[in-house]
Parts: sequence; C-alpha cells; structure tokens
Amino acid sequence: MMMRKQLLQLMMHPLLIGLLLPHIAMATSFEKYAPRMGSRFLRGKPELFRTRSNIDKITAERREEIRREINRRLGGGRKLWNPKNKRSYGTLSLTSKICLANIAMFTLQTISPSITKLGVKRSDLILQGKDLYRLITPIFLHGSVTHIAMNLFSLQNIGPEVEKFFGQKRFLATYIVSGISGNLLSAYMNRNPSLGASGAVFGLMGAYFAFFNRNENVFGTNSIERMSSVGVTMAMNIGIGIMSPGIDNWGHIGGLMGGAYMAIAFGPKLYVAAFPDGSRMLVDKPLVTLPKNIKSLPQKLGEGIHRAKVRMQVDRY
Repeated sequence: MMMRKQLLQLMMHPLLIGLLLPHIAMATSFEKYAPRMGSRFLRGKPELFRTRSNIDKITAERREEIRREINRRLGGGRKLWNPKNKRSYGTLSLTSKICLANIAMFTLQTISPSITKLGVKRSDLILQGKDLYRLITPIFLHGSVTHIAMNLFSLQNIGPEVEKFFGQKRFLATYIVSGISGNLLSAYMNRNPSLGASGAVFGLMGAYFAFFNRNENVFGTNSIERMSSVGVTMAMNIGIGIMSPGIDNWGHIGGLMGGAYMAIAFGPKLYVAAFPDGSRMLVDKPLVTLPKNIKSLPQKLGEGIHRAKVRMQVDRY
C-alpha cells in the first residue's frame, strides 16, 4: 500500500508530467488524425499501417510535401524556418565532417611537414596579392595536438547549434567566410605566420550572438540568456589572447566580425506568419539569399568525403 502511494506521488510529480505531456498530446493527435490521413492519402494500401514506423514515415513525407508547397507559395526568398534537430542514423553532421577534415589534414601535416609550410598564413605574400589561397588553408591546419584538440572541442560545442539554426548551407558559408576574414585582418595587423581554425570558430560564436540578437522578439528571455553565455565566452577568450603573445588575437577578432556579418546579411531573420486556418508558423526572410553555387558546397563536401571513404575501403582490400 505504501509503495503504491509513493508510485502515485511520483507519477504526479510536475517535472514528470511536464516531460510526458508532449508525448501524450502527440499520441492523442496522432490517433485522431492518422485514420483520416489513411483514408485520404493511402486508400487501398492498408498494409502500410501495420507498424507505427510506417505511419511515422508517411506522416513525415506528408509534412515535407506541405512544407515544400508553403515555401513555393511564400516565394521572394521566404521559407518556413525548419531547424534540424535530428539526423538519420549513421549520418554525420557537417560539424563532424569539418572536424574529420581537420584531423585528416593534421595527420597529413604529421606525415609531411612541408604541407604546413605551403598552407600557413603568410602576411607578406597575402598583402602582395600572392598565394591568396592562404586565406583559406590555415583554417584546416594546426600546430600541435593540443592546438587541434582545443579548437575541435570548441567547434563541437558551438558548431551543432549554429548548424541547427542556420542549416548546413549557411553554416558552411559562415564558417569559411569567418576563417577568411580572420586571416585577412590578421595579415594586416600581425605579420607573423599563423594557422588554426580558431578564427572560424570565433566567427560561429559571433554568428550565434547576432542570430539571437536579431530574433530576440521570437526567443524572448532565452535569447538574452544565450547571448550572455556566448558573450562571456568570447570576452574571456579575447582577454586570454591579449595576455598571450603567441595567440593571434587579430585572427579571432576578424573571424568574429565575419561571422556576425554573415548572420546579419545571410542568417535567419524570423517572422511569425499567420495562416488562414488560424495556425502560426515561423518564416525565415534573410536580407540576402546565398548564391546557388555556394548552397551546393555542403553536398559537394559530403560527396567528396564519401568518395574518400570508399577509396580507403577499396585500398584496404
């Protein structure tokens, strides 16, 4: 009797109810609308409803059809904001792929140190308009195990959040532009050679801050909390850079500026759209949309990594 009473008290705990209510509501709405969906869209195919996974698959496909149709009707660079919270099993996020690319490059640096010499940021050459590829290559090069470990740790902390809110295309564009702007400012202000992904990581932090600043009306107090958190992190790191002569702080500041610019110009600007049926959805209307050739970069990067993996498996056998 005592155990039953304790179990009942546990079930009525507010936190537990808060965790369960969304699932209860989702199950209720699912039971309510699934038969209607089946009769309307899957007439003559009752076998598809034998498992819950099949139903989930059909509802996901239907939601995607509706989302594409709404985006088509919105037009003018506007589309429904669709942050990616989940990935299919076995797939890597773009953040993870960038981390793997950095690890692969560091392995090549270890095997052949001349790669570092060929790709490091050289201010004298950049300011003469020579070897401009050195604005990009230092983003994927590192000087030591500690250096790459710290940068990838930071990237794995901030990267998935920015990737979720921005989408892969704008995330990759922000990452690359941040790295370039960091190396460019560093070339003007710091004549010493430098390398590392920290400028690009600072750019992601700047983009994260600018995103919540621009959309504070949507996220409310949560926006202020996130801006405060990332703002303190940026201030601490810049302070450490000022006190440490070996750290290229100009690269960090340039990356921060580049990331903030990308978020303001190309990042999500959210509006609440009201539809005739009374529903409300978030619509993304950036100031500028990315060119198509830049939008295809994440897909090309994924295809390149896939080809490399296949080649490694073939060589193994």
